[in-house]
Amino acid sequence: MDRHTTLVTGATQGLGRGIALDLATRGHAVLLHGRDRTRLDAVAAEVRKHAPG
Repeated sequence: MDRHTTLVTGATQGLGRGIALDLATRGHAVLLHGRDRTRLDAVAAEVRKHAPG
């Protein structure tokens, strides 16, 4: 599978967070954008856990 890079805005909560995690599990390189740095760091850590390899 080709690796895609995807920008997810509003990634700190709700639908954006869910989409970011889903894409990470599907092998996408995910770029996260959000207004709250603390929440963004937490979601980034979750994405790293779910991302294959």
